[in-house]
Amino acid sequence: MSPLSMAASRALVYAHEMHAPIIPEDVLDPDEQEVAWEELVGLKLIIDDRTLAGRGGFNLTARGRSTARRQSQRVRRESAQCAILQGLAAGSRSTDSLQAEPLYGEPFSDEELQDAVRALQDRKCIEGKGGWQSDGHLLFASITPLS
Repeated sequence: MSPLSMAASRALVYAHEMHAPIIPEDVLDPDEQEVAWEELVGLKLIIDDRTLAGRGGFNLTARGRSTARRQSQRVRRESAQCAILQGLAAGSRSTDSLQAEPLYGEPFSDEELQDAVRALQDRKCIEGKGGWQSDGHLLFASITPLS
């Protein structure tokens, strides 16, 4: 299966996580919803339930639910990494003091944030001091300058 567009991915994950076939405009604007709906129907991830009145809702197929679970994990990982980068860009100096909020769904766990810190470190996106007392977080953290 080809990679999903960002709009389709957000719609799929939202419909799955919130158990809602209707996507609010603060998650995706109406134009993005139309494009996402067409893409997801074409991939058979949602039911094609359009009527004469227009397109239907974001009702997931079994394949759509399975894909949404995988997408949800990826979106949460990437969202945690973005939240850490945004916090550091805003002036935070420690990754353990960040109040990272996901796009939607449950707040990030400490483990998710620690995994995000490791992933960003492995990709040399952030640097800082760690150690046994930092509990998987970085102290004196900063975004790595571009070389």
